[in-house]
Amino acid sequence: MIDSIFGSRSRDELFSAANGIFLHTKIEKAFDRGFLAIILDIGVDPKDPLVPWEDKEERHKALRKWETS
Repeated sequence: MIDSIFGSRSRDELFSAANGIFLHTKIEKAFDRGFLAIILDIGVDPKDPLVPWEDKEERHKALRKWETS
């Protein structure tokens, strides 16, 4: 799974000192508690925000495809 997200050479860097984000302690606690999350942008926004139902099924298919990959 990690290779599909970050690339095939990412495994070696996963726990290295170079792989880190400097965060304020309050933000770090929010991540730890599940109040914040980093998510992938997989294109599930409606093409036209004024009529989101028009491409709803297309967006749901894209999400299901990502979930099963």
